[in-house]
Amino acid sequence: MKHTLTFLFVLFLFTTSYSQNKNGTIDRAAKSLADKTLSEMQKNNLPADSKLVIMNFYFGNSYSDSIKSEAGVDFANAYTHFLQLEIQNKKLKYEILVTNEEANESMGAFFNLPEGTDRKKFWKSYLNENTPDFYVSGVCNINENYKYFKTSEVRLLANKFDNDLKEISIPSISVSISKNEKQDLLKYETVENIEQLSEYIAYQIKFQTNIKNIQLQNIEYQQTGLVTPFSFELNSELQNALVSIGNYKLEKLKEGNTRGIFTNKKLHILSGTYSKDGDNIKINIVLINSVTSKIVATVKAFLPINYFNLRELEYEPVKFEEVKKQNVRIKQDEIKDSFEIDVWTNKGNKNVIFKENETLSLYIFSEEICYMRFIYIFADGTSVLLLDNIYIDQQKAGTEYKIPQDFVCAEPFGVEMLILSAQTDKFEPLNTYKEYGYEFITDNLDEILINTRGFKKKKKRAEKIIQITTIK
Repeated sequence: MKHTLTFLFVLFLFTTSYSQNKNGTIDRAAKSLADKTLSEMQKNNLPADSKLVIMNFYFGNSYSDSIKSEAGVDFANAYTHFLQLEIQNKKLKYEILVTNEEANESMGAFFNLPEGTDRKKFWKSYLNENTPDFYVSGVCNINENYKYFKTSEVRLLANKFDNDLKEISIPSISVSISKNEKQDLLKYETVENIEQLSEYIAYQIKFQTNIKNIQLQNIEYQQTGLVTPFSFELNSELQNALVSIGNYKLEKLKEGNTRGIFTNKKLHILSGTYSKDGDNIKINIVLINSVTSKIVATVKAFLPINYFNLRELEYEPVKFEEVKKQNVRIKQDEIKDSFEIDVWTNKGNKNVIFKENETLSLYIFSEEICYMRFIYIFADGTSVLLLDNIYIDQQKAGTEYKIPQDFVCAEPFGVEMLILSAQTDKFEPLNTYKEYGYEFITDNLDEILINTRGFKKKKKRAEKIIQITTIK
């Protein structure tokens, strides 16, 4: 074959070192596609003594999917590697001029010729021997529904200075992705921001199950029931991602029907937890059937802590240690319910977040005639008697009932608590004073609990607690 001078060192920019992928699915697919590509090259009468440069293939998916962004790039690199390897292993006469392993060494030689070398003569000889006949390039794709890997637009571009050579085009080739391999692919789990995290969760849910109705709960910190501004932002982004990616119907919490009593087996609850894990925040998501409590999908992902620091986004509850101590104290001598009561807000009763100026509405249920006391503990530790000795008569007992008064979210912001106590006798009065429209309690927490829970045994009593996080 005829060869003419052309500069080769630019080719080094297209070669990368290759290392084993963190799952076997990509390597399996890349090797299979490389083998099929090689067969097509031979079918198209590629001259047996051709000198080839295998360019890194471009990952061609244009739609936004952080999973494919990472897995796809690995797939493209693996395909390039295995195409070179297949040619070498099958001992074909094709010559690979620059391999990934040789790239750095070759680049070094360009700048570090031995002393006394005739540079012009050296490079003339080197380039004559190393001018490629064909540059192999193309595009790698992952199907939108993760059904197959694909190579397309594969071309063997002929050396334009050699009129005897003609470009060769290789048809598109694909290999299918099994269900197990799909799950293997979905282990690509490190994302850079909340938007990518939301997309990642949405795609994971989409590819693990075919459900349609989802109700979102805010994810909680370390299984504490505490939520944060991060929980709120993720919930907001997840709503967008679930609709745009999975076309899910998002079931909102309906007023008067938010007690967590479900009858629709098609409804699924998406919830989760997160915690610090080294330099990352680890997020664990679970999707369960609302009636059967069966887990239908799980997701694990990581966000770098640096992302939170740069954005000044809070991921740990405000005054976390103080809140933990308060919760421990409240759980001491906790009332054992002797009849059923419940309380919930217009945003439910689990992992609840209210933003500044949002309205909080309260709903209650009692199976028996009783008196109810509502105590609210603000983020700064101040206690307020919201309502006292609310009488649930025969007409209201056994039914869901909305408290007529509504409340507006205002500072201080942080972790707050609503305590609902119920008993068949009237409550003893607390020490209070009125200011700014609230009835502030002067007793400390221990005194409040002793007064409300009482020393003497009541005939019947019950208690429910909701943790509410308020944010600006």
